[in-house]
Amino acid sequence: MMLKLKIKKIFMILSWLLICNICYAQTELTDKSKEAKQSDLIGCWRMTYQTVSLLFKDKSLFFADYQIFQFFEDGFVKNIASKKRLKTEEISRLLQKSPKLITYEFIGKGLLIIERPKNNFDDIAISITVYDFNKKLRSTAPLLKRGDLIVSYRDREQNLYMQRYLRRLDLSLN
Repeated sequence: MMLKLKIKKIFMILSWLLICNICYAQTELTDKSKEAKQSDLIGCWRMTYQTVSLLFKDKSLFFADYQIFQFFEDGFVKNIASKKRLKTEEISRLLQKSPKLITYEFIGKGLLIIERPKNNFDDIAISITVYDFNKKLRSTAPLLKRGDLIVSYRDREQNLYMQRYLRRLDLSLN
């Protein structure tokens, strides 16, 4: 009987600590990020983290572990998706060769629509970190740094089904 009581107390304490940690991370998200705008996106980005709902994930390149995005001022975005990590030279070459076929448009503060050929759309909430984070938002995710993008993909009912972190990639330095 005494052992069950101790186990319950330990479980309650651990649950409380977990809840506090999640609340702290959410507060940090609010305090250390802002809704992104077009000028925040311009440039090249490497995906550093991705989590996908099991209901949506498949083996397509859309969910590939290595993603590069290049946003342009004229409303176009290029994407490289790969199952293996690419070298910087290869990224530069592939981005230069690929045509501008995908468009993006902000439809509100921090709300982005990406349109691929054949009327395939992504509905995205996007924010940019303005300060380094002290806590991870998710236990398996890397710590967010100032300037990282938090890209949250939503289904037609506005439910989150995928989240990616993007970090700026300076192709001229490598």
